[in-house]
Amino acid sequence: MLKKISILFSLIITCATVAQAFNFEPITQDYTPTGKGANHIFRISNTGDEKIAVKVSVRPRSIEPDGTEIQGDESGFFIIYPRQSILDPGESRSVRVKWTGDAELSSELPFRVIAEQVPVSFNEIQPIEGGQITLTYRYEGNIYIVPPGAKPKLSVKSIKRDIETEVVTETVFETVIVTEGDQEVEKQVEKLVETEKKTEYLLFEIENTGNRHTLLNKIELKLKRDENDPQPIILTDNNLKGVAGENMLAGSVRIFRIPLPGEVWEDGPIYGSIKQASAK
Repeated sequence: MLKKISILFSLIITCATVAQAFNFEPITQDYTPTGKGANHIFRISNTGDEKIAVKVSVRPRSIEPDGTEIQGDESGFFIIYPRQSILDPGESRSVRVKWTGDAELSSELPFRVIAEQVPVSFNEIQPIEGGQITLTYRYEGNIYIVPPGAKPKLSVKSIKRDIETEVVTETVFETVIVTEGDQEVEKQVEKLVETEKKTEYLLFEIENTGNRHTLLNKIELKLKRDENDPQPIILTDNNLKGVAGENMLAGSVRIFRIPLPGEVWEDGPIYGSIKQASAK
């Protein structure tokens, strides 16, 4: 399953632009806690026209309820060989990444596998003047240590209306009558008017109480007036911008807010449930 690829660029200013790049794959890999599946090969390919150095590391990751990703220190539960590679233009290199942690897990463990270019110059003669821009690349992929039989389980932990109030200041022109000499004349006077604008949202928490991550694809969010409502409102991926496609790690809770759908009743409680189509 393809996940989001994060490629970060840093610039080192030192005469002409040097194009350096590499590919790293696979960008996502599922591991088993033990056996052959605990040992996988990644591949680095130098697609640029200069020699480069690339190092590989693995860090644990978590996702906060607001979607912020937190990465921990480099994990000591992996053997990476080689950790750093020097590649000529067009050269490829295999990197073995082996899990050496707990062989009996009750829940999936998520990690980031990071391949980043090391800003090393291989030129013997360095430019004395001018500027050179070197682009260094960084890939952030996914490693999941998946215990046997692990599955996600989604539920709506809470759901409610949320109102955001904003004061909007507008400039308007008002016609007034003023006296000039012995005559009364009309004049346009500029005036600032403040109005209060209210926007309604649907604020809800989705919880994954299962022991495997899932992406929020092909989901249905069902809204009801009560548990026995025969005419629920059903929101699908097309109605859930900012929700669809998001990653729910095992045991995590995510908070989402979307504009309140127009068909939702004006007052009273809202009950919510979530359903996801089974992966084929």
